[in-house]
Amino acid sequence: MDRFTSGRDGLPGSEPPDQAGTTLRGSRPLAERLRDHLHATSLLPAGSRCLVGLSGGGDSVALLRLLLDLRESLEISVCAAHLDHGLRPDSAADRDFVRELCRELKVPLTSARAEIRGRARQMNLSVEAAGRRVRYAFLSRVARRRGCGAVLTAHTAEDQAETILLRLIAGTGLRGLGGIRPRRRDGVIRPLLPFTRQELRDWLRQIGQPWREDPTNLVPEAPRTRVRLLLMPLLREWNPRIVQALGRLAHQAREDEACLAGPARAMLRSARRQPGQVFLDVAGLLDMPPPVRWRALRLALAGLGCRLQARHREPLEDLLAGPSGRDLDLPGGRRARRRGQELRLEEAPVAPSPPPDSFLFPCRPGSVELPGWSLRLDLGVCDSPASPDAWEIRVDPELLEDSLEIRSRRPGDRFRPAGGAGGTTLKKFLHGIGLPREERDLVPLLCCRERVVWVIGHRAAEDFLATSRSRRILRIRATRLPD
Repeated sequence: MDRFTSGRDGLPGSEPPDQAGTTLRGSRPLAERLRDHLHATSLLPAGSRCLVGLSGGGDSVALLRLLLDLRESLEISVCAAHLDHGLRPDSAADRDFVRELCRELKVPLTSARAEIRGRARQMNLSVEAAGRRVRYAFLSRVARRRGCGAVLTAHTAEDQAETILLRLIAGTGLRGLGGIRPRRRDGVIRPLLPFTRQELRDWLRQIGQPWREDPTNLVPEAPRTRVRLLLMPLLREWNPRIVQALGRLAHQAREDEACLAGPARAMLRSARRQPGQVFLDVAGLLDMPPPVRWRALRLALAGLGCRLQARHREPLEDLLAGPSGRDLDLPGGRRARRRGQELRLEEAPVAPSPPPDSFLFPCRPGSVELPGWSLRLDLGVCDSPASPDAWEIRVDPELLEDSLEIRSRRPGDRFRPAGGAGGTTLKKFLHGIGLPREERDLVPLLCCRERVVWVIGHRAAEDFLATSRSRRILRIRATRLPD
């Protein structure tokens, strides 16, 4: 049986009167209020070529008729697109209704059919989620083909309220409470969010415009229809204006989210970046209020194609507060790495570079260039000892052999760091200074007889340093070569 609604109450598709009305309800004509809403929000610039997603239901038919009434005042042109999801035996009747409606109204129409159940299996999604994804992809393709800069869908105030309730049941944060955005990131516009289904259908009856009704909307099987048919009536008993209350909550949540995301975006603008990597300052993150910090991390990882969920928040906080050297695997093969005072966010683990070859050179005054290590060593005689620093040491040559070696670390390497209380393994030392694990093989070591004389760029060994009793003193200075 065709599910068809005309201007009479009691037929399939009609609804009981809205007890609460809506904040945009009033004596002014519906088209006039929609026009003022579009002007106030700048959702639809003058001159827009609009594509309406037209299912044939009351909401989308009302949107099409309202936009046609406003064509001249808004300076827009209108066309339509209809996708048959193939979920009901009578879905072809919806298509035929839409075709006839667009023919009567002289609106260009593009229609297509998709087997959503099969696509849902292929995409490993629910039928509802697959239908939504396929539908928006279809609208995007049609918009490009027809040169439409604006795609409009007929989401209403009830759709907003149902979405918020569904997200609350699933467990959402402030961003989720923002509900359906008036404009999606891909530019899809939802101009009817302030309007209720009832007032749209009342208007259609006034102008004598029929519409189609999807009978699955009357069966509480899918999560959304269960909320619509079972939960919303109960909530209306507690608060007859529950739809309006949830709409205000969504608006306030979007405003608060924007305020929190602002400082997060400001920090990300100063972040160091490489292809597939973002580097964030740990101290700067820890100075932020936790809600702002969470948004900075979420936005940074979103830029790497990683969508964080609430369950990732605590592990990331633990990573920031914990010691250097720890890693955290994230969705999509992404990874967060704590390295010293830097948090590294990566698309995928970066393969470590192989260490350069070892190099032998004589222990006497002169200069040695080591391109593989991007390093130059200058050796010269001096008169007095001095405390070592990361890039210069003064050693007693009588404690050294005739030749020295530059090499990478080896298992079992130990040394006694200058100024320290005792010896340690090189592994513990490099971990203690927060050097990333993948960079430890790239640290140049100055060695003599397999013993570490100097961890170049970090610390000298106490055992080879010149003292006031040394008869000769050799100064060794290291300089990074330009890449």
